[in-house]
Order: sequence, then structure tokens, then C-alpha cells
Amino acid sequence: MVKPTLRSVRVPLLDPHPENPRIGFREDVVESIRQQIAEEGGFNPAHAIIVRAQGERFQVVCGHQRVEAAKRAGLAEIPTWLQEMDDDEAFMQLVLGNLQGELSPLELGLHALAARARKGARGLGIAEYARRVGKAQQTISDQAMAAEVWKNTAREHRTSGILSPRNSLPVSMLASIHAAPRCTWSRFVAVAADQGWTVETTQQAVVSLKAAVAARPEWLPESDAASLVGDATLSDALVRAYEAATDADAALPEVAHTWDYQDSSERKTVDGRTYRVMRPVANEAVQVRAAFRAAVLALPDLTAAGVRQAQRDAYRGPGGRVATVDAPAERLEEEGWKYPFMAMWSPSSRMQGESALDRVVAADATTIIEIATEPLARGSIAMPEIKALQIVVNLAGMGVRRRDAVLHLWRSGDYYFRESARRVASGEPPRLDPIHDHIIGAINEVNAIGKIIDASHPVLVDARKALATLKTLERKVVIPDDA
Repeated sequence: MVKPTLRSVRVPLLDPHPENPRIGFREDVVESIRQQIAEEGGFNPAHAIIVRAQGERFQVVCGHQRVEAAKRAGLAEIPTWLQEMDDDEAFMQLVLGNLQGELSPLELGLHALAARARKGARGLGIAEYARRVGKAQQTISDQAMAAEVWKNTAREHRTSGILSPRNSLPVSMLASIHAAPRCTWSRFVAVAADQGWTVETTQQAVVSLKAAVAARPEWLPESDAASLVGDATLSDALVRAYEAATDADAALPEVAHTWDYQDSSERKTVDGRTYRVMRPVANEAVQVRAAFRAAVLALPDLTAAGVRQAQRDAYRGPGGRVATVDAPAERLEEEGWKYPFMAMWSPSSRMQGESALDRVVAADATTIIEIATEPLARGSIAMPEIKALQIVVNLAGMGVRRRDAVLHLWRSGDYYFRESARRVASGEPPRLDPIHDHIIGAINEVNAIGKIIDASHPVLVDARKALATLKTLERKVVIPDDA
């Protein structure tokens, strides 16, 4: 190995090494050297820099800050140690010659990154690099990760000074940010600096964000991860929504069906009644999983509650009918109806109505059925089945005298009396009619007179016309409890 030689080199012939890891000059160090040069009247050869020849020029390997100080002091030339070395030796000397020259941890990390990125066999892994520079592997690894974050975000934050050469976040904090997705590094740096995070706070924020990113199902688009930085509540909510979506998607079938019932031609007799055996037949195919994913994708805000609702809605066909994977059980439909007007009623309503009608005599049942079928025939009545059932139960539950009074009004054929009977049977609150008793009294008197004199007498004719007019008025009647 050729020994280095001491020689003076003109300052304009000195070139900085292109892979110098220094982020920037330490102004206090450079200024101190400049003052020392001024006081001593020159550059002390004891502090000669290390260079290697490159043609007629010289590349600085160690001593970049001393060269800067000499330039500021106005020196024309400075003493150098001229040493033969290849590119790899010069590259490593940038660090080895500066380990005592206060290279910052970030600068050492930048050099480690460059060492790893060198082409071919010249590249060094972190373990080998740490051995060469005499540092712990974990230390170099942390410094390299911090340097990578710094390189990717320094330009963006140069104006704010967050990552200025001497005002950077701690290496341990930058190394923690390295574990987050690269697209969030800049946001992490800004928030950590603005909110004065500690290393522990930074690590917790990274863990929270990574959990949200990792929980995302592959069929959902990526969220704006940078917007989650520092918002643990939002990250946790997103994790819960993602987990709910994943679990629901795994549990949902690809296809389900709505079902119709068809008569199987088989008959069964139960308790003396004959029933048709109705078997389910698959009707409408519902793409459950596809419907669920589409509904989740359409949610304006992805929440666990929204996902669960989408899961329930996924089973509904276009017509609103609920689909199932498995066919529902067979059902029995009565073939010979005891009360035919209940044929389309629900089983529970039919059971209640039959039980009520079974308690009245046949003559009463006929009239009750007649009153109860009116709501079924009038399309304007809401829930006609329930209204008809109410009439049946109301009338069947009345005392005999009260029910006879209502049915007598209905059978009269008179609009006024029929309407009165319908209102009482429907449970509608009637209103008092102060002239009703007068009308009934007048009818009785006219009828009594008609038995004595000629029924065609003009006075009786006029009286009957007047009474008929009164009776056609839409009035309500009260049937006394003891009627």
C-alpha cells in the first residue's frame, strides 16, 4: 500500500465527494476553523485534509468542512494528504474518517443507505456495514430507516424547517414512522412536529394506522391512509367496519332465492280438517354477496353499523322479498274452509276469527259474517283483514241482548240503522244524536195512526216522506248496554 504524501493543493482544484453523507455544514464548526486560520495566519498542516487524485483535480475524501472554512478565509491553497484509494475505499473513508468528526446519526444513516444501494457486489447489507463502521446492527438499521424517511420528505418540508439539517425530528421517531405506509410519511412528519409527539406516541399512531390498512378487505378500495394519521378514533372505527365487512362477506352465500308455494296435490287430514300440502319452489335468484359488496361500496361513510345493515339488505330481491339459501318448510293450507271468507286471512287471524264465530248461534254468525265482509270489499279501508277480524271478535264478545240489538239494526235494511250497526260493530266511538228519540217516536205515532185511518191519507204520506228524509241523514246512534 502506497503511503499518503503531504502536499499543498490549490483550493479551486478541490472537488467534494459526490456521496458525501453530510446533510449540510455545521456553521459553528466551520466558523471556528475559519477563526483559527485567521489567528494562525494560515492552515495548520496538522489538520491537512485527505484527498485522492482524479486526473489533474483532487477529490475530497475527508475534510469537507475544513475546505469550506479555508474558502471563507480566502486561502489560495491548503495542505492535503494525497492518498491512493479506489472508489469503495474512498466511499467508506467518508464515514471512517469522520466518525470522530461528529457525523450525525441521520448522516450515518444516509451513508448506510448509499452503501446498500451501491451496484453489484459493492453493495453492503446492514449487518456488514455495521461491522465495518464498528456500530451495533440495530443502531445502523434504525439510522438507515430514519434516513430513508428524511430523504423522502425533506424536500416537501424544507420551507417549514421541520427537517432542516440541524432541526430534524429524532432518529428514533423517524425510524418509527418508517414502519408506516410510505404514502403517509410526510403527514406523519408534519403531525408529529406540530403536536410535539414523543417516540412512544408516534409508535402508537403508526400501529393504529397499520391496523386499519391491514384490515381492509381486498375488494374495497384503499382509503386515504394519510387522513388517518393521528386520528386513532377514526382508525379504530375503520378497523371495526373493515372487520365487519370481512366477516359478513365470508359468511354470505353467493346466491339465495325467494320462494313460492305450489300445491303438491297431496292432502293431509288434521283434527278432522283437510289440508293441501304446499311445497316451496325457488323463484327469484338473488346475488347476495355481490349485492352486499355493492351496498358497502355505496356507503357514504363506512361504519360497522352500515355494513351490518348492508348485510341484512343483501338478502332482499328487487321486489323487496327476502331470499334464503335453504328452502322454507312445507306448509298446510286448509282445503275445506269452515268460514270461506277467511280463506285469505293469515293463520293467526283465521284461528282467532273461527274461535269467535264458533261461540255464536248460526243465525247470528250469518249476519256477523255479512257485516265483517264489508271491509274486505271496500278497497279504501286500510288493513281490511284486521278490521274484519275486529268486527267478528267485537260482536261475538257482546252480550246476547246487545248483539241482538246491533244485528236488528243491520237487518233493517235502512241506511241510517245499518250505518249505526256498522259503527258499533267496528268499535268506533258513536256520538249522541238528540233527535233520534224524536224520530223513533214519530215513526211509532205515524204507524199507529195508519192503523186507524186510511194509510194513503195525504197527511200520513207527507209524514212518511219527512221521516224517510231524516233517516237517510248520516247520523250515529248509541246502543245502550242493556238494549
